Amino acid sequence: MLSRSLQQHGPGLKGQSASAAAGGGALATPPSIRTSHRRSAGPALASSSAGAGSTSTNLSAGTVARRASRPDARGRRQTVAASAQARGRGGKGSGGTDDEPDWEAEMSIFKQRISRPNQLATLRELEAQVSMGKVLYARDGLAIVSGLNADAPLGTKMSFATGTAGVLLWHRSDNLSFALVLGDPSTVVEGTPVECKIKGVLQVVDDAQGPITRKDYEVFQVPTGDDMFGRVHDHIGRHLAEYDSLTQQGSGTAAASSSGTAAQGSGSRSRPLLNQQVEMKDREQICESLLTGVKGLDILTPLGRGQSLLVIGPGGAGKSALALDALRGQAAWGAGGSGAGAGAEAAAVGSSRGSVPAPPGGAVRSVLALVGRPKAEVQATLSALSAAGCLANTAVVFAEEGAPLGHQFAAMCTACSIGERVRDEGGHSLVAVDDIKPLSDAWEQLLSGLAGLGPELLCEGLIKDERGRDLKGPAPDAASTSAPADLGDGASAAAASASAPAPAAPGGDGHEDPDALVEYQGMLVSGAVAQRRGFLSTFFMRAAKVARAKGGGSMSLLPLVPGTCATGVSKRIDLSKYKTLSPEQIAKLEAALRAKQLAEELAAGAGSGELATEVVEEFISIADGQAVLDAAVGRGGQPGGPAYAVNPKLSVTRIGTRAYYKALEALAPQVRLDLAQADDARRFGATASAASGSSLTSTDIAAPPEARAAARARLLAAALLQAPGEPVPLAEQVVTLFAVQRGFADRVEPEQVAPWLRGAMAHVRSAAPGAMQEVGRTGLLTAEAEASITNALRTFVYVPAPAAA
Repeated sequence: MLSRSLQQHGPGLKGQSASAAAGGGALATPPSIRTSHRRSAGPALASSSAGAGSTSTNLSAGTVARRASRPDARGRRQTVAASAQARGRGGKGSGGTDDEPDWEAEMSIFKQRISRPNQLATLRELEAQVSMGKVLYARDGLAIVSGLNADAPLGTKMSFATGTAGVLLWHRSDNLSFALVLGDPSTVVEGTPVECKIKGVLQVVDDAQGPITRKDYEVFQVPTGDDMFGRVHDHIGRHLAEYDSLTQQGSGTAAASSSGTAAQGSGSRSRPLLNQQVEMKDREQICESLLTGVKGLDILTPLGRGQSLLVIGPGGAGKSALALDALRGQAAWGAGGSGAGAGAEAAAVGSSRGSVPAPPGGAVRSVLALVGRPKAEVQATLSALSAAGCLANTAVVFAEEGAPLGHQFAAMCTACSIGERVRDEGGHSLVAVDDIKPLSDAWEQLLSGLAGLGPELLCEGLIKDERGRDLKGPAPDAASTSAPADLGDGASAAAASASAPAPAAPGGDGHEDPDALVEYQGMLVSGAVAQRRGFLSTFFMRAAKVARAKGGGSMSLLPLVPGTCATGVSKRIDLSKYKTLSPEQIAKLEAALRAKQLAEELAAGAGSGELATEVVEEFISIADGQAVLDAAVGRGGQPGGPAYAVNPKLSVTRIGTRAYYKALEALAPQVRLDLAQADDARRFGATASAASGSSLTSTDIAAPPEARAAARARLLAAALLQAPGEPVPLAEQVVTLFAVQRGFADRVEPEQVAPWLRGAMAHVRSAAPGAMQEVGRTGLLTAEAEASITNALRTFVYVPAPAAA
């Protein structure tokens, strides 16, 4: 029967069967070929068997009909085979015959099936596509680079040809980028090749393009583990052993804390130096307060968990002292957790205040960035923190005075990365940056370098051929190169305008006119301003309160800003008395005077290390609030006097009353209003007594209401002052406001408010200890606690200390 079937199917099939029989096994052909062979042989074999009338191969008519009508795979194969035979496909490489398939076509199908994308080959291909950039400008740890990959994210690790590491700071346009040089800046010069580091290939599914393959760039990481706390580190998180003798003063708690955490393996944790900001869907509304222990902040401009609050003031206003008190406060009432340093500080406070409960909200870890500070000042700061016992709860990042500007900027970012690691793990952190001047200085220096490159360097690398090689573009005309040198944006726009059309950087001008208005965060600003605001915002937006689904952690930012903000008082010179000048002459004179005034402010800021008012105002417009310090109220060199005073009119928080503890929410908002009204009355001379600083107290019935309000405001202002190094717990702040606003201190002179409050606090702690513990622990002022505090204040008798001889 088999031989008869072979004879009916032609010599090709017969020859294959004979060779298989001679080989003693199946056909030595690939599976796809064997399947195709069965498809073409099936119908002929069935028809031949039916025609032969053999009982072993005959099929009944009903069975044949059922199988023919069944829509199974065999029927489809038979239909395909029949159609292929009808088209005459067959033969060996030349169309074939009806009896023999096209083996070359079948083999090509087989090769396509067994071939798969080679991951290694794809990786090599993508690595070959990484653009080799060129340094156009390098100075002070900052670099301008052309020709880097436009898809590389900010924070990508860069490798210079000299072996120095860097990090991608900002995409100025499609082919111009700003970078930080983290190693020795002297090894990077103009013309040094540089490339972005790639670590792998990701195959992702894009909503629009479908499955795609893209490069996964290596991000520059800095250490952020628990062993960072209690020690001093450089601008990229490397431990500085030379300061260990200062951090281990006292009981050596800092060393114990750091060694214990390192033994647990927590020091291996790291975060990107330039971490991406938390997306809005992963954020949560700021509604929790972070107690700093500074009465001027907690009462006038409360700091919410996840908020960025500026501390603005000129030199000598006490910004650094305020920041140190805020760090001391996190350890004073056990906010540092179970660390030994936190316990030592709490014991020191408890010796004068008794047991201080931790306020609601959870523990807070502290990070301090000392940027551009001399070593002597850093040593004094470390000694103060170590003596207070709070250094074990604080990580210190240091970039000394004279360090490259890029290193100072990196130190600020490293401090934020340490705080972000605590936040991402569900904890709470407070990052104090002393000070933030390198943020604006870095941008201004990069723009200055960009303006000094010239048209040839700007055009080089901005135009590419089809293979990605650099082409020399046409030089811009004279009109396009006459941009103002102080902005540096016109040169960039002129060079970029010669390149092919491409999307500009986010919020930037790219190849567009820098003076053209663009929409940025709901505002119409120039392209140059949008670029600058976008760059500055990358730092402030790192502060965030994470949603509970992501852990509920927070990182709060406390940047110190050297300078003064706008006071609202016009400094315009009245030129109306010059009757002989024409309107055109008056306009020219006003413009010249404004330019001179701006130049003087900039020169004064540059000489004193302070920022210009315009830069300070831009910081204010980005951050979540500001606390402005009044230098005139400082202690002026008097030991034991107040180190700082918060201006109630210029200080504001954009979080509102959500950042208050409930006990303060009922008392504190009125304080700011009372102080602002009294200041207006004093400035505009509402009453003679207010203008002359009358000594009338707020209980003088014969005094007018304005005088009583002014006297009450002087008491409030005096009550908000505090000596440095003494963070004030929550319960004491509540009692302070309660005593002043309810009239218990009306008979006290403003000069005697500080000793009166010390005596009153000691009496209330002894007379109503349960109420003080309840307010400090829960943040609530219940009716029972208010009654206990009221009774204690009523029984307090103040005895002034005898005057010194």
